[in-house]
Amino acid sequence: MKDIQRQKNDVLLEAVKLAAEGHISGSLARLSNISAEKDQDKRLEAVANRWLSFSPEQREGTLIISGTNESRVILNSQIREALQLQGKGVEVNFLERVDSTQAERRDSKYYQVGQIIIPEKDYKKRASAGRVLPVLDTGPGNLLTVAGSDGQKSASARAPIKIYLFIPAWPPSWPWAIK
Repeated sequence: MKDIQRQKNDVLLEAVKLAAEGHISGSLARLSNISAEKDQDKRLEAVANRWLSFSPEQREGTLIISGTNESRVILNSQIREALQLQGKGVEVNFLERVDSTQAERRDSKYYQVGQIIIPEKDYKKRASAGRVLPVLDTGPGNLLTVAGSDGQKSASARAPIKIYLFIPAWPPSWPWAIK
């Protein structure tokens, strides 16, 4: 990290070197023109537009890092829409973790049909750890009806599980995925 080659501006080069060495406050002190857009929509649009203004070679060498999964999804969507790639290529479903508390995971009323549950350990006669089980119903008595390989079966919402949603995506980094 000490041999920084792409930064040609001497002031910025010094700031980058200090940051790479862990001297963040010293790095920021070297920079005089720092601005921050407080409105998330405007900020993400500016990031997407900046990347879109790059040449293909610059885009290839540029990595956009976002602070949240939500902002990553928005940025990807904005860029794909501008490049007219939205919905093109091979659709791939990713599992996205549902943010829930332990108490919520133990009560069927917090589940939704279509969510995916994955048991964290093996349970006799019920489910195996790591198995993907789509939620079919969140019936009474704190029971979930899930689709197992042997048909429908009910499972208690009290078991330690992880909850996910299938999120469709069209990975742009896979050349064969874009037609």
